[in-house]
Amino acid sequence: MRRLLAIGLALLAGSIPGMPLLAAQDVKQGDSTITVFRSPMVITTTVAVVDQARWHKDGQDRWFVDDEYARLGTFTCDGISIRRNNNDKKGTWEPGLRMSARLRADDIVEVKVSLSVHNPKGNHDKAVSALFEVLDGETVVQSGTIKKIGIEEGDKQKEDQVLVRIPAAQLSKQPALALRITMTTKND
Repeated sequence: MRRLLAIGLALLAGSIPGMPLLAAQDVKQGDSTITVFRSPMVITTTVAVVDQARWHKDGQDRWFVDDEYARLGTFTCDGISIRRNNNDKKGTWEPGLRMSARLRADDIVEVKVSLSVHNPKGNHDKAVSALFEVLDGETVVQSGTIKKIGIEEGDKQKEDQVLVRIPAAQLSKQPALALRITMTTKND
């Protein structure tokens, strides 16, 4: 044991010929404060309409957001953020991702996914596309695409929707379904 300790101390001190001097290492986890991304940006979040009480039955859309949806507005993809009613002066916005659900007679839930994007002043005009994939683990249950939202520099928001159909039984599964959004932007 003493011999191992002596060798270890000698290595640290660099006193063994031919052996490199060992220095203290500084290893860090990646920066968790990064909010600026280049296209494509991939986000995985929750599905806000898994609770049947949130499904509308009267033909009127009832829009729901999850707490995570407001936080999505902090991320940008080539300057574009997922926000509604952005207020630059106050630094506030409403969630730019919303969902509405309606149960059909055949036990299929029609989920409308609404995406609002914001393009700040000084950013180039953009064309935004988004692929929405409802995930059960790593398996894609359903998907839908918003092909192009044209948004000019300084536009507070532009919005589009996509409809995905999910079996009702799938929405009540545990662990809960996830939503993966792949957002791409191009200069317009």
